[in-house]
Amino acid sequence: MKRYEVSSLQEAMRRVKKDLGPEAIILSTKTLRDSSPPLLEVVAALDRKQEDALPSSTRLQHPPPSVAPPGGDGMPDWARSITGELRELKGMLGNDRTDQQLREEVSEVKEALFTLFDMLGFRHGSREQSPYGRLYHRLLANGVSRTRALRIVDGVRQEGGGTEEDTYEASVRRAREAILRSLPDEAASGEGKRVKALVGPTGVGKTTTLAKLAARFALDQKRKVGLITMDTYRIASVDQLQTYADIMKLPLLVAGDGESFRESVRNFADRDIILVDTPGRNPEDRDYLNDLKRQFDGSPGVEVNLLLTPAMNREGLQVTADRFRLLDYDSLILTKLDECQRFGVVFDILEQAGRPVRYVTCGQNVPQDIKEVTPGSLASLILGHSIH
Repeated sequence: MKRYEVSSLQEAMRRVKKDLGPEAIILSTKTLRDSSPPLLEVVAALDRKQEDALPSSTRLQHPPPSVAPPGGDGMPDWARSITGELRELKGMLGNDRTDQQLREEVSEVKEALFTLFDMLGFRHGSREQSPYGRLYHRLLANGVSRTRALRIVDGVRQEGGGTEEDTYEASVRRAREAILRSLPDEAASGEGKRVKALVGPTGVGKTTTLAKLAARFALDQKRKVGLITMDTYRIASVDQLQTYADIMKLPLLVAGDGESFRESVRNFADRDIILVDTPGRNPEDRDYLNDLKRQFDGSPGVEVNLLLTPAMNREGLQVTADRFRLLDYDSLILTKLDECQRFGVVFDILEQAGRPVRYVTCGQNVPQDIKEVTPGSLASLILGHSIH
């Protein structure tokens, strides 16, 4: 193995190829933050089957450094994407595998890296970005994770034959189809339930969203609507919902526990739709979630809608979707799109949750700033298109 300090990954590849030959592989890369300008530290080696031919004086005498985490390191996006593959390779080297297994796995990772270079147009010294590179950067710019963006682009590339004649526009169309196939179907359980509860962490806009849905059902569809609030922790929330109820001339009941919630549902026996507001809490508050689950379990036929906002970071979205799974939610409502610049951050979560998205909200205005969505419109949003 050999260690290099270089200004770019392209320079590293040139030097590695010159010193170790075309069969060499890059094991790790990280940014040296103490250098000015910042340099990359790259560790490279020959394939195991080639290593015996290398003079011992050229071998590295200490373990390779760990791969620096992507983001905020001054490296271009395409180079940071490679670190995932390198991290996987490093894990391989630390496992107990036979020489044959290791050679096969190293070969697979090398092929994946070469595929990445082809997609991004950085192989053989090319500086011109391919249609696949443009698509990849578009997905990243819209918040799609690097791993998922590479998976989409690789699938698009294979479908298109990987030819230079493949156009960017055709690649985007196939990417939309690939995204569409991976999204949950819109026809899922809970669609016809009359009791619809809105749950989610603090600040996602549950009360305002409930008011928008109430206006949609009561004013637009002329259905009889009843409102229940379980958010007895915040007086302002009850007052806010009462104001909306008064404007729309809808009855509002306050339920502080499971028994009063069931009684409120019984009192609304003549209502076509019952909308339920719940208190916002930290997703890590298990007591709150267990209490909410007990209340819903005691009232069969409740459709649970989890509210998430793409304005949250990816980790926050994943934690929220995972913790609220305790409630076995039926569908998702995505809120505050007007505050979000990168809708693609929800892509992983939609696949993880396996639940359809019913609505998106995009402003504070009641009732107009809420829209029904389909998987097709979600795929368009993930690619950076707007929906009208």
